[in-house]
Amino acid sequence: MKKHTQNNFLSYLIILGALFILIFFTRDIYSQIQEQTDELEIQNVELTSQKAELTRLKKLQQDLLAEDSEADKEIKWFSWEFSDENIVNHIYSYAQKVNLWDERIIIRDISLSWGEKSDIWFSKADISLDIITSGEETLFSFINYLTDEDSEFRFYITNFDYDLWATNGNITVNIPLTFYYK
Repeated sequence: MKKHTQNNFLSYLIILGALFILIFFTRDIYSQIQEQTDELEIQNVELTSQKAELTRLKKLQQDLLAEDSEADKEIKWFSWEFSDENIVNHIYSYAQKVNLWDERIIIRDISLSWGEKSDIWFSKADISLDIITSGEETLFSFINYLTDEDSEFRFYITNFDYDLWATNGNITVNIPLTFYYK
């Protein structure tokens, strides 16, 4: 019996020694597996995000390559070649229409300067209008015409001021406009 007990004790000792060796050599494996699982999850989230971005960019590319897309129309608008004559005609055409009614717009001076590159890489034209209008309503209608998004030309007013006390009768103002083109 002693031999049998001694063999059991020796077997238990070998099993405990093997478990100790197993735990000693494999203790870092569980933390490495957890780290790799977390890293894989992070990479999968990043991959999903990159795929979504790629899908968005491919859709944008298709929109840009399509002939009649909204994005194509917007870009073509900026790439159109403009001339002084077209801009002056655009401004004077509104003044001529208004002058047929009871209201008046007199354009005293137009000065144009071309070619300065803006910070968004479009060429920038500065236009200064010196006008006399018959009243505030006429002035604001003219400003709305100049800045209308659906207009042939899109002007931006950089700053604007006029004498608030001069609203009786004619109003003389200088309107600085900015115009971007490719």
